[in-house]
Amino acid sequence: MYRALARMAEAAESVDAGARIVAAEGGQMMRNLMLSMSEDWFRFLQRLYPPDFRDEMGNAGVEAYIDRARQTLKNGGKIHLVALWFARGPTRLRNGAAERIRPAASWRRTGNWVMRSNWSDGG
Repeated sequence: MYRALARMAEAAESVDAGARIVAAEGGQMMRNLMLSMSEDWFRFLQRLYPPDFRDEMGNAGVEAYIDRARQTLKNGGKIHLVALWFARGPTRLRNGAAERIRPAASWRRTGNWVMRSNWSDGG
């Protein structure tokens, strides 16, 4: 009788452990999905900026945003991550439109990439 109870307890523990593993995998899948959605959202917002601005920024902005999203998800959960999406959206809309209308770095638009010095070579 004790053996049967012991076997039942072992079986219950293994089922419980299996359920924890499945739940952990499901949680990881949800985190990956949320991070993927975050990246898609940021790339969409990045498209609001002029192409030359996006080219200059490269993937650095995306990587920084994904790092921030990963930390937010880890520390605050899904609600805080969604809050990050909504917090960054209006800012990106405003800044992207402003960058298209009046670039912050006008030299980028003119192609004058060489900085000229007012200093003479001396002599």
